[in-house]
Amino acid sequence: MGPFACSLAVLLASGGVATKTMETTLQDDALFLHRPAGEVAETAQRVAQLGADRVRLTAGWSVIAPDPQRRTKPGKPFDAADSRTYPDIGWERLDKAIRASDRAGLATQIDLAFWAPRWAVKSAARDRARHRDRPDPQAFGEFATAAAKRYNGTFPDPENRKRAGVVYGPQCEVARNETGTAGRFYDEGRRGKWLDDIKPEAKHAFEDDGWNRYRIVVQGDRYRSWVNGVAASDFTDDVDKGGFIGLQVHGIPKGQGPYQVRWRNIRIRELKPDEVAPEGR
Repeated sequence: MGPFACSLAVLLASGGVATKTMETTLQDDALFLHRPAGEVAETAQRVAQLGADRVRLTAGWSVIAPDPQRRTKPGKPFDAADSRTYPDIGWERLDKAIRASDRAGLATQIDLAFWAPRWAVKSAARDRARHRDRPDPQAFGEFATAAAKRYNGTFPDPENRKRAGVVYGPQCEVARNETGTAGRFYDEGRRGKWLDDIKPEAKHAFEDDGWNRYRIVVQGDRYRSWVNGVAASDFTDDVDKGGFIGLQVHGIPKGQGPYQVRWRNIRIRELKPDEVAPEGR
């Protein structure tokens, strides 16, 4: 996945202006912030299928900040306006929820919760999870800045750092005729699902014996493929903003094979954003 992006909100207000359509926003922190990644992804997909446009998520200041029960603010290298200097675990729940929402096509909005770390208030509360006595406005502003910069669309997804050396993303399938999947796109090593349904006439365009000609066109978030001149895929997916081109052979189980996979006459051409790409062969 590319950089994180969402809108940041402290207060919501209605302008009172009539619009033709109404946006639907859903909030359920229990499901989006406190469940395993697989369940969060399923929830996001289900919410999107129900027709919601946006998910609202809570960024808990006292949950994300380091040493929230300490009386004095942590020193360097901690910078309250830079999320990179916070403990990773503090942001992981939000990262997970925003990642799942983004992949499901949902917009996200962050609500900055005001329960503060002890070092940012005048006096402690009886409930150690809810310090709120005269919070330092500058400290709260720095926390808001850290969240805004992390989710403004330019911050690299930390998940990718943990997956160094792992290749993942959309793959155009090369498969035997009987599978009916040649030319279809699969999100390999990440979402683990088909990204589209290919056209019926393309399901048996692949020839098991001999060479097959593939044409793949990617412009912006639009993906298209042809197998032996037959149009197969045509869909949009905006998860990836960049990447590289690779040729892959799946692992061959022990006791099977030997198999041989060959490519020839590979041609790559960069297209301009407004260029009309030729179709078919």
